[in-house]
Amino acid sequence: MDAKVRPVSNCTIGNNIFDMNGNTLIGPLIY
Repeated sequence: MDAKVRPVSNCTIGNNIFDMNGNTLIGPLIY
């Protein structure tokens, strides 16, 4: 899990989100 800022359309905080590579990111993440 890298901490790079990606241009994603889903800006979800505190939910399971998927980055543009299909990796599951869990936790309070802010994009």
